[in-house]
Amino acid sequence: MLSLMRGAPRLLLLETKNGEQLGGFLDRRMAEHAYDLRDAWGKAGEQQTLVFLKELEGREEADSGSWLEGSRIYVISEGTEDLLCALVNEGLCSLVERVECRHGGLIVRTFGQLDAIVDLLKAELGAREIEGPEWAAWPDRQGTTVLFTEKSLRSIVEPSDLHPRRVVLPMRGEVASRVMRRSIVRYVTSGLSGRSWNAVELRLYDKYGLYDLHYRRVMRVLEALELGFVVGEGWSRDFARVLLELKCYTLKMVTPISPGEVKRAMLGLEYAADGTRIADFDVYAGKEKVSWTGVPGEKGRGEGREALGLKARANLLGRLEPADRERLEALEAEILSKNW
Repeated sequence: MLSLMRGAPRLLLLETKNGEQLGGFLDRRMAEHAYDLRDAWGKAGEQQTLVFLKELEGREEADSGSWLEGSRIYVISEGTEDLLCALVNEGLCSLVERVECRHGGLIVRTFGQLDAIVDLLKAELGAREIEGPEWAAWPDRQGTTVLFTEKSLRSIVEPSDLHPRRVVLPMRGEVASRVMRRSIVRYVTSGLSGRSWNAVELRLYDKYGLYDLHYRRVMRVLEALELGFVVGEGWSRDFARVLLELKCYTLKMVTPISPGEVKRAMLGLEYAADGTRIADFDVYAGKEKVSWTGVPGEKGRGEGREALGLKARANLLGRLEPADRERLEALEAEILSKNW
């Protein structure tokens, strides 16, 4: 649900004296062309490959210099192994003068202060910080670049989403990934500036009993925005006042973000586009209920609950990918068609 680390795209260098024919092969693999590394990185995800096709222009020996110099960049939606298998099976190996594969690095999601995370990686794993004007260090054979972002790792991470600071671990990609995953929660937690993860409880109420549809809406948002880990759920009872028992469905989660930000997301789910309040989502931090007036940045503005809810709804929809937004709107329409 909450991804704290993932791999960057794989990298593959193909040097050739017949760029036209080899480029045609890549085009048949449904490749997207990219104008530069920034453009390519912005199109590629973890399971994709950036192919650097380098024309040798009649030279007798392959050039071992920069990958970027003179290369055409392709974005392929498959792994390097599948791509190389296809190259062999189509009998095109003779077109390749030299091939080289590299790990694209690791991307870590951060919450709070990056300094503490970098210091811990230096102390425990021997990381070295990279300086210089480039937005990302080009990976070498012996090291693995670690990049940092505050953006959800569920979607494509653009170069502009990356923090300018980055480090290199003195180990190959597969080893670095395994070592980092073992302690990634501790590394990310070190950046919370002494704060602990927040234990939050979500309580879902609906007088029409459409709990399944509302549960799917909540889970879609929690997963799409990677707001935390759900560690427990189930039916419970609440009391609006003495002897008035209410049925509710409860989700227990831990999250690195503030309970107020969780409340903002839940408040946005309470309202349909026309202002109809279609459910009630209470958020508790421990035994304390988070008020709708306590949403960060909204205190003292004097807005009513509906106005604040519609603002929270617009904020929520604006943060979602198109597919998630469409699914959320479809569930909302289904709810409205039943009882409103």
